[in-house]
Amino acid sequence: MGLHMLIWSKARNREVKRNRVDLKDRPSYLHNQAISDAILAEITEVQLRLNLEAGKDELFSEQRARVNWLKNGDRNTSYFHKIAVQQQFRRRISKLEDESGGRTTLTEEIIKIVSGYFEKLFQLLIWVWMSTYLV
Repeated sequence: MGLHMLIWSKARNREVKRNRVDLKDRPSYLHNQAISDAILAEITEVQLRLNLEAGKDELFSEQRARVNWLKNGDRNTSYFHKIAVQQQFRRRISKLEDESGGRTTLTEEIIKIVSGYFEKLFQLLIWVWMSTYLV
């Protein structure tokens, strides 16, 4: 059965290629003919069939790429995972300095320092806004 399918597939591919070549050559032949309604209709039909064939090729390429991705995946998955984890640790805040210059590594104290900073910042922004627009 596999051999018959292979023979059929090759014959079909040859036929499809032959039809595409004929379709690509047909518009130049038709443009050299005397213009009539029948010729214009055939030019339109050929152009439509060419567009459909181009759409089929594009769809086939997209499907092949998706199949390859699903089949092979990203071969560097472990590498990219290691890089992402390293970046996550590099971007983590492990210690923070308060206004008086004292440093802390405790999570609760870091949260207090950050909260205090943003409270002061927003109070300042509100004061500036009120003094600007309410005067």
